[in-house]
Amino acid sequence: SLEKPVEKFKDLLSIPDRTKCGMPPCSNMAEREKQFCKVHPSRKRCTREGCKSKAGPRGTLYCSRHGGGKRCQIEGCTKLAKGITDFCMAHGGGKR
Repeated sequence: SLEKPVEKFKDLLSIPDRTKCGMPPCSNMAEREKQFCKVHPSRKRCTREGCKSKAGPRGTLYCSRHGGGKRCQIEGCTKLAKGITDFCMAHGGGKR
């Protein structure tokens, strides 16, 4: 009978369960063997105690709220630089 061979390979054919994306409140399914969905790439979390946001790009330890990310280059401005520019929106950065 075919029942026994099918039982033998049942474990090989089963697809592992995927979990939900680790970025709250996202309800998308995480990519296989990853913690996040396609929308939320697997960047590390902000290291500030109690913060659940993603850390900034290029290896920063904090999210933009806690000092991660590139800042506007105008003296005294503490806003985030936008896009590939070195300035915030108020000082000419980002798309126009």
